Amino acid sequence: VAQEKFNQAEPFMRRALTILEKSPAALPQKIADALSLLATIYTRQDKHSDSEPLLKRALQLRKAALSLEHPDVAQTLSDYAKLLRKLGREEEGEAMYKEALAILAKLEAAHEEMEMDVLEQSEEVAALDESCDDGAGDP
Repeated sequence: VAQEKFNQAEPFMRRALTILEKSPAALPQKIADALSLLATIYTRQDKHSDSEPLLKRALQLRKAALSLEHPDVAQTLSDYAKLLRKLGREEEGEAMYKEALAILAKLEAAHEEMEMDVLEQSEEVAALDESCDDGAGDP
């Protein structure tokens, strides 16, 4: 049943991609999303050789349109790595997994740093608030 759904979805996704690619207003990220979705459909249909150029192009678009450390870039790298492993290209896949993990580690570190900044700022605000409350009743 699931395979049949992917078979039904394929022509619609190809058409959506064609429309996006022809649209002068289409954002590269939206085209990359469509490429990734069609690549997923092909992968589920065991059409791995059809999937690879789509993921490669989606990755190129995302790297150009977004920060190289964006979570969408990491996700596309991970998807591409899985495909490469299915194609028997373990070393290439492993390198892409490592690149994706490095991006995610940087994002996590940046997130933790932001949390610490917010905590420090909230402590400073609380201290200021306390000092204002302490002086409110003084003549």
